Formats: sequence, structure tokens, C-alpha cells
Amino acid sequence: MKTLPLSKKKQPSFSDYCQFLLASVDNFTQTSFADHTDQWSHDQLNRLLGEERLSAGDLWRSVKNDIEFDPDGYLLFDDTVVSKPYAKAIEAICKVYYAPLKRNRLVSRSAASDYQRVETLTWTSAEATAGPLVHIKKFPKGHQVKVFRLASASGRTEYIATNDLSQSDAEATLRKSRLRWKIEQLHRELKQTTGIGACQCRKHRAQRNHIACCLWVWVSLTRAARAAGQTIYQLKESLLDEDIRQQLQKPTILVNIA
Repeated sequence: MKTLPLSKKKQPSFSDYCQFLLASVDNFTQTSFADHTDQWSHDQLNRLLGEERLSAGDLWRSVKNDIEFDPDGYLLFDDTVVSKPYAKAIEAICKVYYAPLKRNRLVSRSAASDYQRVETLTWTSAEATAGPLVHIKKFPKGHQVKVFRLASASGRTEYIATNDLSQSDAEATLRKSRLRWKIEQLHRELKQTTGIGACQCRKHRAQRNHIACCLWVWVSLTRAARAAGQTIYQLKESLLDEDIRQQLQKPTILVNIA
């Protein structure tokens, strides 16, 4: 069993936990962590996640210099959106967004009545390019968005909503919405390389700390991958490759063929 190079403190730190998540390949549980070190118990690791607090501000300060800010930038999101009714009072927030709509999402051309599935809307030739103004059911009263109907290369029809009412170019909307694959790529990498969904803790604080640690690990892997000209999957596989090399040089279990 390989021992991780961890800190010498009596209690584990978030750095130690992150190091475990980075080194692990298929088992990201606290039990596995405890099994791979004689230094700390499962209970100590559980207390770390359940009682301590990893600040999101610390992560932001670490990564903000990697981000290129643009005054014309916009928020791009996928899937669930958390409502922020007072977002305009939050510093550095602009609520310009582009988001996909499911074809059965209910919309209305009037303020808040006569809802119909977005796929059943009748589009004029002008609206096919510039997008019609609609109200989405359960959105705040008076909040209108533009909806664009876009055909993908596979033949599927996508519906994209934006609160950028000055947008009148369906092709430009398509280009911006396709940037969503970056978000999907991030989610996939988090699940496959950091074990973001593997924490079995029940406490809300523990889950938040685990997710924060996974984001730290993803940032570290991404930086290292860019420096090495590799993908983060190749970097993770290289950790397993190193273990195989060590076993070939100094095998823990010998195979004797008579």
C-alpha cells in the first residue's frame, strides 16, 4: 500500500485532503484516505470536513489572476440557475446571460398569460433571425427575454434564451451558446478526476468543503496540464503509470513460476 507524502501535523488539513483527491484514481472516500495513511483516522478526516471551513474567497484569490476580464463579458450557464433577486446590488455582477430552453418550456408573448411550449411558437421570417420577445413561466413578472431557434449540425433544434434584448443575430447567439461545452467539460472533468460526487458525508458543511477541495484539485490539475502540454486525464493516468513502474522495480508481491 502506497503511503501519501502528507503533512506532519497531528491533525489533517485541507491541503492533505486535496492531495489525496489528486492522487486517488477510483476511490475518493475518507475510508480509502484513512486506509492509505497510518497518520490519521477516518474520524479525524470526518471532523476536518464537517467542522472546519474552506473559504471560497481563498480559491477565488488563487485563480482570479488566471482569468481574463472583459467589460463586454457575459454570464454563460447551463442547467440549474440559482435565483438572485438582489443580484444588481452585488459588486461585479452583470446579469447578461444565454441559456438553453427545453422544447417543452412554457413561454408567452404577452406579460404572463396564454403560455405555450416554446417549440409550438409561430416564427415570422424576421423573428427567425432577430428572435421574438417572450416571458418564461415562473420568471419574475415583467422579465422578458429573446428566444432564438437554432438548428444544430446533427439536425436537432435548440432554443436559446437571453436577456440581452439588443441581440438580433441568431448566428451570434449560436456561437455564444456553443461555449457551453466548456462548462460541460468542467463538470465531466470534476466528476472523473476529483471524485466530486463521491463524498459520503451527510453534513452540509462537509459536502461544501469536499466540493471546494475538488475545485482546488481541478485548478491544480489544469495548471499542471497546461504547463506539460497534456490533458488532465493524461496527468491522472501518469500517477497510475508511476505506481506500475515502482511495482515492476520493487514488487510488493512476487510471482514465481516453477
